[in-house]
Amino acid sequence: VKVTRIPILITAVYTLGYQNGVVETVRNPFKIQQGTFEEICASLGVTHGSQVSILGEKASDLRLSRIGWMRGYEEMPQDQRAEKVAAIGREIIRAARMYVRDQLNEAIKVARQELQVDEEHLTKAEFIRKLNENEEVMQWTHA
Repeated sequence: VKVTRIPILITAVYTLGYQNGVVETVRNPFKIQQGTFEEICASLGVTHGSQVSILGEKASDLRLSRIGWMRGYEEMPQDQRAEKVAAIGREIIRAARMYVRDQLNEAIKVARQELQVDEEHLTKAEFIRKLNENEEVMQWTHA
């Protein structure tokens, strides 16, 4: 009985702290964002809002301008470099999706051929389940 007291006590304290953190985040998520942003800026040596420039490809995000000492710095100019970087990023993501889709289709073809050779008496549901359990198919599905 004495041996189980300490782990139970530790678990209870951890659970209470975790629930408190969840409640605080739900009550005021902006406070968490503000604290994180200010910690990142402080770690980079920023002491005043005028030292920070927020560039974006779209219209300014007013939520960012209300963070801590950033108040009053609501102008976020549209930057041509940011637009180019965003366009390149979208193209990379599109190409990666196409590559993953092609690799998944190829893995499914190979797995189907292996399953048809191994077991011809499978029902359709069993065939699909075994197809989804194939490691190669799972890898590309998760990608």
